[in-house]
Amino acid sequence: MDETDTPEIYCTETSQSEPDPVEYDTEETSNTIIDETDKSTESEYDDESTQLTEPVTSDTETVDVITETSDAETTETLPPVDEKVVYLTFDDGPSKKYTEAILDMLNAHGIKATFFVIGQNAKRYPSIVQRIVDEGHALGCHSMTHEIKSIYKSVDQFKSEIDDWEDTISDILGDLPPKKLIRLPGGSTSAFRYGEYGVELISYIKERGYYAYDWSAANGDKWEGDRKEGESMDDYLRRMIIETTEKCLTRGDRPCIILVHDTSPDTFDMIDWALTELQNRGYVFKTLYELDENYIFAKY
Repeated sequence: MDETDTPEIYCTETSQSEPDPVEYDTEETSNTIIDETDKSTESEYDDESTQLTEPVTSDTETVDVITETSDAETTETLPPVDEKVVYLTFDDGPSKKYTEAILDMLNAHGIKATFFVIGQNAKRYPSIVQRIVDEGHALGCHSMTHEIKSIYKSVDQFKSEIDDWEDTISDILGDLPPKKLIRLPGGSTSAFRYGEYGVELISYIKERGYYAYDWSAANGDKWEGDRKEGESMDDYLRRMIIETTEKCLTRGDRPCIILVHDTSPDTFDMIDWALTELQNRGYVFKTLYELDENYIFAKY
């Protein structure tokens, strides 16, 4: 495949209003830390939307904000709070426009991250997938198509998404990554919101040997619900990634998994600053290969 001839990936920001008709997948998912004791956080969510050029197509219907919250499922004791460990994760790539430059930044900082890639994007840019792995980052499944309104329609459809993703990654790398990681499009609650088989799908993930991860901090690059009046986008993203990460650390009852998108131009503009700031605050970056527990919102 000649990657220079493949179509470019663009990230489309969304808002409360109905977006212009384009080919992209809109979902609303958690932006900030879910806290059952803090009702003010229940509706703070991240709209994780990705525009994928043909042949990936999906509808543009905007869904209601999730209002249910739950404690994440864990299987092992979390690290002590004083370790200040964070797990930086990138969704929706690889993007030819941004991912390689982000990899350069990570290398400059000596940081390893986790990339949850969409299979069809991986097929477009296999050399970027190979580079992610070669440079010691973790690679995880984010479905084959990211079309959340069809992925969860049936158990067979969901299984097909996983099968196709694994086939794609195996073709690129020669094998699957050493540890199976997955982040469901829209977060784990989407398996229940968009279909009738949430319990079966989560159980299937476990049976197949996957560790499932949502997130507990974010920069809000796909959802501006917490943006203050007059606040620039850059200031908003910088504030959110620090506030949500420090809140997660203060809680001490869950891993600090940071969600950003390597398809977002706004994240690209601020990520080098964020890496420097978090390192200056004493945070230690690890990949999700090093976290032997599940962390998901869905309670079932």
